[in-house]
Amino acid sequence: MVNDLEKTKYFKILIPLSCLMSFVIYMLINAHYGSEQALSYLCGAGLSLVNIVALAYVLKILFAQKSVAWAVVLIVSKYPILGLIILYLAQKAWFYTLYFCAGFGSILIVAILVAAFSKLKVKADANS
Repeated sequence: MVNDLEKTKYFKILIPLSCLMSFVIYMLINAHYGSEQALSYLCGAGLSLVNIVALAYVLKILFAQKSVAWAVVLIVSKYPILGLIILYLAQKAWFYTLYFCAGFGSILIVAILVAAFSKLKVKADANS
């Protein structure tokens, strides 16, 4: 089984890898399609990262059982704020929905890769 320390280690790998991948894709989109599409992608990727970090913080509070009320306030307030930010961005003339959605979902690719490699590492450690 993967202990809590290794789970934290994998989360600390997820954020920098997501930032690196987002930056590389941002540069490629900017070079091939233009700055408006690239900015839409970057907004989606950034908002996704903020959302994941906020979720991890809330889960940390819940599992530590420090303050359930504070965690509930964060959960309840996070989604309306996220919705308002997306609504604000969607009203901008430079906003491209497809690139925003690609950026927002890009963290999933990195999360799946990190999970797959961590599973392989656990199996390799178990066989040793």
